[in-house]
Amino acid sequence: MGCTVPLSPFLSIIDSTVMHLELENTSDEMETAVTHFILLAVISGLTKGHGVLPDELTANVVEEVTFTTTVNPPETPFLTVNWNFFPNSTYFKSIITSTSSDIIGPEYEGRITFNRSTGSLKLMDLTLHDRGEYRVTIITVGGQSITGSTKLAIRGEQIFHMILVLNAEGRT
Repeated sequence: MGCTVPLSPFLSIIDSTVMHLELENTSDEMETAVTHFILLAVISGLTKGHGVLPDELTANVVEEVTFTTTVNPPETPFLTVNWNFFPNSTYFKSIITSTSSDIIGPEYEGRITFNRSTGSLKLMDLTLHDRGEYRVTIITVGGQSITGSTKLAIRGEQIFHMILVLNAEGRT
């Protein structure tokens, strides 16, 4: 069936994703099993996003949002910082790839401000089309890859026209 990794006489991991508990009816073993289960849940929870970005952000149409990383600025600049936008699970748009120079995606020209020392990104003039998942990958001088992801929710409707009210004399 799959690979089973025993963690103790009463706790095993099957295929690294499914946990299987075998318990005797004693309170000590139950307490130990629960402790192991909580420990595994905490460890697995720490790997998603590595705390580099907040879990989710919400902003209004036409406003701006800043994706602030928790990365401390290094003495030597990062080798690469890459921001991508995933409007759905089938494709992505490159926002910016920053190495010795910045390559900005055409849809983001004039709409972003990028902080190279922290990897943080400000996105301005938000539209409903900006809602989705944002991912950052930072490569340090030492070759370490730091990744994070967050989701952006957008509130509000866009107004692209102005309503003119004419008075009885036909003036605006």
